[in-house]
Amino acid sequence: MKPLFVFVLAILIFSGCHWQDDKKPGKPLVAVNFNGEIKNDGLSSVLIQGDSLVSFAVTRKDTSLDLSAAARYRKPLSVHSDKSFSLDDYKGFTVCVWEKKALDDPESYTIVAQKQGGVDRFKGWQLEAASNGAWRWTISDSVNTWQYAPTVQKQAINDGRWHQLAFSYNSEAQESALFFDGENVAIYSLWEVNLKLGYTPFYIGVDPFVPDVKMETFNGQIDDFGVWSRPLSRAEIALLYKSKSGRGITHSPIMDEELKVMSWNIWHGGRHEGRQVGVERVIDIIKKSGADIILMQETYGSGEKIADALNYHFYSRSSNLSVLSRFPFAESFNMFRPFNFGCIKVEVGEERAVLACPVWLHYLPNTGAYVKSGHAVPDSIIAREMETRGLEIKLILSELRQFILKKDEVPLIVAGDFNSGSHLDWTDRNHANYYGLTVAYPVSQQMEHAEFYDSYRELFPNESTHLGQTWSPVFKSSMQDRIDYIYYSGEMLKAINSRVIDTHPLGFPSDHAAVVTTFQWQKK
Repeated sequence: MKPLFVFVLAILIFSGCHWQDDKKPGKPLVAVNFNGEIKNDGLSSVLIQGDSLVSFAVTRKDTSLDLSAAARYRKPLSVHSDKSFSLDDYKGFTVCVWEKKALDDPESYTIVAQKQGGVDRFKGWQLEAASNGAWRWTISDSVNTWQYAPTVQKQAINDGRWHQLAFSYNSEAQESALFFDGENVAIYSLWEVNLKLGYTPFYIGVDPFVPDVKMETFNGQIDDFGVWSRPLSRAEIALLYKSKSGRGITHSPIMDEELKVMSWNIWHGGRHEGRQVGVERVIDIIKKSGADIILMQETYGSGEKIADALNYHFYSRSSNLSVLSRFPFAESFNMFRPFNFGCIKVEVGEERAVLACPVWLHYLPNTGAYVKSGHAVPDSIIAREMETRGLEIKLILSELRQFILKKDEVPLIVAGDFNSGSHLDWTDRNHANYYGLTVAYPVSQQMEHAEFYDSYRELFPNESTHLGQTWSPVFKSSMQDRIDYIYYSGEMLKAINSRVIDTHPLGFPSDHAAVVTTFQWQKK
């Protein structure tokens, strides 16, 4: 092959790769850019109401819709389909908008929305300027409601600057991905959502159901409102952000040869030491642990605050279960019941990923008093365990089987509050610490039979010298046991260190200890 031909071919290949990476998303169904006029530049035919006597503000590149105090006409808009399209016809959609809220306004406002029903109970979604100075996303099918409420410390929109807000809805995966200034900040599992909106209009600058439109109109500027007929990728949202702002997003961190994972039930959102103080202690403990991925139970509204403080991505499986990660997320999987189990793929580097699966098993049976009575019979404990937790883990492992078969390609981490003892702890050798009982707990046995390793017990095989008990740093008079675990499966991970965290210098914020395991990445 001649050198010149090779050189030209290399340029073409490089150019092709470049354009492939920078490929913009296709044209949206709705695209209202407010460039000196109100019209839809998207693919669909729509009717825009309120398009006369509007005010525009001059931006760096063009103009925007002006709803600020400086505007002569503060008029919100509505965009109506002429029934040539409905988002229900697609497998998902993406909404993206740019906004600049007035600098000193502490009030909350709707920025864009698509809603039917009323103010308090509705079906649809809305992007809002929250009263805390950040933004907020809400989606509801009138039965179930999901909300993402980040912090002003990390995701402020009250700073007088332009910000991009976006979210995608994937009806097949039953999830929404949320974006702030080009970055995917959160993914929400939408279990059994029924979001059929038909030809419901889009509202720009106001909640459609407020009694006084002028009073509730957004105070600021809005630009580049777009609706796509599919969930856009992280790269496409980032490119939209860059094309308008001129700034790229921070590159995702790359895992070195070690990955540190934490599992922790933080106890009612970590608030028992105080609504703010308790959560701050949770954050402090996680930061000092150095955990890259946290599989969390009893999140209960504190996840966004903790994730923002760590500068981590946030995945909400339910009010109970979540995953916080230094690394970006890929697809999620809605397996079993949202309160008890879920999985999300975490991209820890180029061609490297792990499946992080938070778990919380039933709190009953509570056998503590029975065991401490001195009359407990192992067979009776096992039979009661199988009625709840034993059955739950059996069903979970059945659904997880498809991923277990591929564990050597994408390793699995299943971690959380199992509310159950382990057959590796309740042994003949450990009678002194476990009331003279040997119990073959069915949950831990099933995990072992499914080829999962108990990372703590693998590293500390002598159960009588390294108890590793996680219940309870607070309730010392209750039966002490190890009920929180980090299990893993797959030849690409090797546990090299594990520890239990159950202290804080100012008071431990949870009734469960945290477990942290460090894994070493094994090359194929």
